[in-house]
Amino acid sequence: MNLIEIFQDMASTGQPPLQGCVDLGVGYEDVFQRLEKTYMSGFFMRGKSAEKFVVGPYGSGKTHFLRQTLEIARKNNCATAEVQLSRNIDIAKILIVYKEVAREIAVPGQKRKGIEGLLKAYYDNVRLQDNDPEISDEFVRSAIEALEDVAFEHDGFRRVLIRTLKAIVRGEKDIIDAGCQWLSGEVADKDVAKVLKMSTITATEQDAFGRRAMFSLCQFIKAAGYNGTVIGFDEAEQAANVPAKQLNKILSMARSEIDAITRLQGGAVLIFYAFTPDVIQEMQRYPALQQRLAEPDPNRRFFDGNDYSPQIDLAQPFQVNNSKSLIILQRIGERLVNLMFETYQEEMQAFDKNQILTASHDWADEIDARNASISNRRDMVRLTCSRLLHMYHTGSLEEFVEPPELSHAGDEEV
Repeated sequence: MNLIEIFQDMASTGQPPLQGCVDLGVGYEDVFQRLEKTYMSGFFMRGKSAEKFVVGPYGSGKTHFLRQTLEIARKNNCATAEVQLSRNIDIAKILIVYKEVAREIAVPGQKRKGIEGLLKAYYDNVRLQDNDPEISDEFVRSAIEALEDVAFEHDGFRRVLIRTLKAIVRGEKDIIDAGCQWLSGEVADKDVAKVLKMSTITATEQDAFGRRAMFSLCQFIKAAGYNGTVIGFDEAEQAANVPAKQLNKILSMARSEIDAITRLQGGAVLIFYAFTPDVIQEMQRYPALQQRLAEPDPNRRFFDGNDYSPQIDLAQPFQVNNSKSLIILQRIGERLVNLMFETYQEEMQAFDKNQILTASHDWADEIDARNASISNRRDMVRLTCSRLLHMYHTGSLEEFVEPPELSHAGDEEV
């Protein structure tokens, strides 16, 4: 990763990078190990699925937590997708949600996102399993035929998927293009349907299709040899107060999806919703959602070691130990300082690393004195990155006496 560019972005907005959150993250090491063991190994090995709600105020690190989880999932041979629940997406319509997931889906070893990249990765991976290149296409065709035995949630998805994969083997570009479009959610397009000899999906059928297509996609990913799928829905792009109309759409999507996910067979999908506390409080008003959010053991929540708790409340550790906020700020500073010195040894050799590490604790004190809560992480990231960049570019410490004015606007921090 280009650390300078990442630091520049984080100094400007506090927003975590798309890649590299594992290297930058601090404070939740045991949590990610538990998620790996319980879900990406345990649940996924049995084809089971689940959902989690990452809860915290703006600036608490929800986006970073989500992206670090997705990175870890990719290292565990899982497909991943991150979807921003922005106001431009009508998430009350499940087909639109599916289209976003299909557009963002990515698998390890394949740089290209989306359905076409997924199918190409499948084709390449199957061919690599055959030691004889002269008969590899025959081997691929046999593997594709085996998908007929998978109990996909949507039969039309199965038929188009298999036909598109066979077209990849034969090099039939028209069918490949149409198939990838259809599998990406363009099921109302008459031209696409005509090429595939499929009926278009009517408006009244589209939500049901979107839900079944989402699960069928996850079933294919599992059948293709990946451990499972991890999807993150993040509302970080929203303003500090989620408008009522958008909130209702979020609740509508949640009500539709949460019960369905638990009934999925052989899908191996873990869905994360990154929400602010006000969204969670609103969800508690609906009995169906209230039951899904309820703690199985009220005396042992997620940060108490209960892996099956539906809510990962990032504020919980600070409710128990207020001093942890300062400790985490200090660790954030240390991590960023260490990364800078490790990555740019020559440029930073004029500075005493221990002196800068000590100074980073003073910066943490400054931030904590202004806002002693979990929401101050973004400010610590911005301040530390801006000062380290100043050192890198000027070789000077003189501007570290007075911190720059801190802004509480913008996206999530690391």
